[in-house]
Amino acid sequence: NLEFDDSLEFNADMFVHTYKAFGPYGLGKDEPPLYELPMMQYAFYKPLYGEHVPNGEVCAGCHTLVTHATDLEGNYTGIDYVEQATYHEWLNSTYAPDGEEPATCNTCHMPRIDDPVIISSGYVFLEPRTPYGLHSLVGGNAQMLEIMRDNTEALGLETAPELFDSTLQRTRDMLRNETVDLNVTMGDWIDAWGATCEVQLTNKAGHKFPSGYPARRAWIEVKASQNGEVIWHSGGWENGSITGVDESGLAEYEPHHTVINDPMQVQIYELVAADVEGNPTNVLERAASSLKDNRLTPKGFSYTHPVYDTTRVEGLALDDALFEVGQGRHTVMYEMGGAVGSGPVDMEVTVWYQAMPPRWVEPMFAFEDSTIQAFQAFFEAQGAAPELVADTAFTVNVVGGVGSTELETTAWAVYPNPTDDGWINLQGPVQRTSTLWEVFDAKGSRVASGWMQPGSTPALQLPAVKGHYVVRWTLDSGETVSRKVVRR
Repeated sequence: NLEFDDSLEFNADMFVHTYKAFGPYGLGKDEPPLYELPMMQYAFYKPLYGEHVPNGEVCAGCHTLVTHATDLEGNYTGIDYVEQATYHEWLNSTYAPDGEEPATCNTCHMPRIDDPVIISSGYVFLEPRTPYGLHSLVGGNAQMLEIMRDNTEALGLETAPELFDSTLQRTRDMLRNETVDLNVTMGDWIDAWGATCEVQLTNKAGHKFPSGYPARRAWIEVKASQNGEVIWHSGGWENGSITGVDESGLAEYEPHHTVINDPMQVQIYELVAADVEGNPTNVLERAASSLKDNRLTPKGFSYTHPVYDTTRVEGLALDDALFEVGQGRHTVMYEMGGAVGSGPVDMEVTVWYQAMPPRWVEPMFAFEDSTIQAFQAFFEAQGAAPELVADTAFTVNVVGGVGSTELETTAWAVYPNPTDDGWINLQGPVQRTSTLWEVFDAKGSRVASGWMQPGSTPALQLPAVKGHYVVRWTLDSGETVSRKVVRR
């Protein structure tokens, strides 16, 4: 961690800048001494002990950025906008120093080992230091690392490509193993009307996911296929752009979803900044407010924390009972309609992350500038493919409704649907005998059951938990009829 001033010291041999470089060593008298001269001579920095270096505070300076908003003519408005507050997000989590599971930023991004390490070369008298922070320093931006690796000569970089590859591997390991837990719950596919699928994401990071620069986004892709043919697909992408979302560029944005019942709807976790006129913008100087911030909060997040003003949740996520900020968890329900034929349905659920979406970057390419044009060539060659965060694949059975022509399936119904207070009525055709009815929650657990007498329309109240339920009737023949219902 560096500190600069304007003073110089002069001797006959060299100029020595009195810049300071803080590190984790040099505090205790039992430690090996700091050898200042080699670093001052060759790097022009004086090494000093910094108490903040092993702690989260070392990250705060760069990862807390407040900008001064301008109007569309470039005039300052007096509005301050929080462009990023990753450090504050960590403070508003269970991993903060006063949290239940304290852990610093370095725990993940610069993990320490107890092995003694000699931290410089060329001097035989140097003694090992411990503990030592591994200089991993990776986040999630594999995209920029690939651009740098593939254009080292044009960018004047001296780093060997294989070193970029090792950093890319660590970056992808962090994204895939330390970022999000994915849990999917789904029952059978009812041949006449479709299926429901519950997708739950839990944030494992010590800050929001995604975090940092506002371009970052993550989304869920859900795909159902039968006999090799796609029958329902939300969140698909091509050339780095999300199908059904990115065609309109920055003019529109995808809202937060609690229920997705149209393949053109996509659950995207992102920050959407707006200018003084309330329109989405990717120009940081024009950002004056947020239209949407449904990024997954870290575990332990609270609306009442002192730094909530810099870590706010914005938009429809505020009204989503399944956007559980304290748990860092969100559950979204997919209603996949449509009749299918015989044979199982193959399901794929994937979480993607993207650091620089094309819709964010492409408006810049309209400007005539050699630097922009050079970056455009790098960007387009890289391709902007998203990074895999989590995925799962499984198969569900297709089950039928009523096979008898005597009892029409349209005669079986649940109303009102959706229901706000949980009360529903069951309706069926005129039966000759009593019929067993059962109610199942989204996880497949039976939560209620009873008998429907001939000619009756029984009323019942669903559990207090909001979400999707399935009502199933079992006929004398053993066949079943199912209807889905939503409690809001």
